[in-house]
Amino acid sequence: MQKELDHLREENRELREALLQSQTEVQNVLGELRKTQERLQAAQARIEELEKPKTPPPAFVKANVKKLEKEEKKERKKRESQFNRGRPRMQATQRVEHRLLTCPDCHLRLGGISLARTREVIDLPPPQAAEVTHHQIFKGWCSNCQKWHEAPIDMHQDVLGQGRIGHRLVSAHASWSACERRRTGGDAPSDEQAPAPDGGGPQRAVPGESGTAGG
Repeated sequence: MQKELDHLREENRELREALLQSQTEVQNVLGELRKTQERLQAAQARIEELEKPKTPPPAFVKANVKKLEKEEKKERKKRESQFNRGRPRMQATQRVEHRLLTCPDCHLRLGGISLARTREVIDLPPPQAAEVTHHQIFKGWCSNCQKWHEAPIDMHQDVLGQGRIGHRLVSAHASWSACERRRTGGDAPSDEQAPAPDGGGPQRAVPGESGTAGG
């Protein structure tokens, strides 16, 4: 009887220890559960805050754009081979050769001289001097008619009327005036203000000039 009583007491003690250990574990689990609930509530509050409609930024504020990494950058579109060439060269009117006979460093004579490259320069030729032609009209005395006779001359292919400016120079002057109007928006010098094509002062065709100047 005593042995059975001692056995029951020992079993009761073990059960108490197991219960105490179980209660401790339950308390730990409850503590973790509370912490998890707190984190869950904080996350829920953050989600609600993010889901609220926000005031749109001002128009001058630019949106953040993610910069592409080097490997993410798009490759440059390549041109087709038929367009991948330089501008065709024009027919040269003159050539200037630039040769180097000695080494600029050691001054030894160079060998294997050959063309390395060609640089093309397009420009206008120097302005030419005006062509001035004196039409010398001779006259002679007729003793029968008792008057002077001048050699006949037809100048309509060279000048307008009694003027002394030739057709080619008039055309060049008109082209210059048109370019000036386009450049200045229509405020080009008038014929009286513009320099004369022959390099003198303001020039106008004056009827009845001396017979040595016109036809």
